[in-house]
Amino acid sequence: MKAPPSERPLLLRLAAAFVVGALVGGALTLAVSGAKLDRLETSRQELLATVGRLEQDNLRMQETLRGLEAKITVKKVTVKIVGVEPVYRLELQKGVAPLLSPFIGQPFAELDYPLIYNLLDGRRMPAKDRIYLLKVRSILGGEDLVVNLEAVPEPPAASD
Repeated sequence: MKAPPSERPLLLRLAAAFVVGALVGGALTLAVSGAKLDRLETSRQELLATVGRLEQDNLRMQETLRGLEAKITVKKVTVKIVGVEPVYRLELQKGVAPLLSPFIGQPFAELDYPLIYNLLDGRRMPAKDRIYLLKVRSILGGEDLVVNLEAVPEPPAASD
């Protein structure tokens, strides 16, 4: 015959309570973790769908942009010059304008920026009684091609 529960060893009862607690805790942890994993998987699927939609939107916008770039042509050339007095600036702009006029009417997507840079950078331009060395600071393409230059006066030649 078995001993009544009150006579069972205390250590055995504590071990049984610990095992039951561990099993119940493990079951609850498994349920909570499973629910969290389901939420994460649902969120992942939603994000994958969003990424797919955004990739399609991106491709569509790139195609639209390519179409627009092909239609945009240079209609005007603007030359901005810094580092020189206004009297000489106008003279220099008049000297640079004919060099850039062949770019008017060209498609924006086909502009040859290195050519424009090499055409102007380091060029010596006369303005009234002085000679200036041009340095290209920036070239901005679009319907209005903007070329930003810096004009540095050349030192007068030493006469012997």
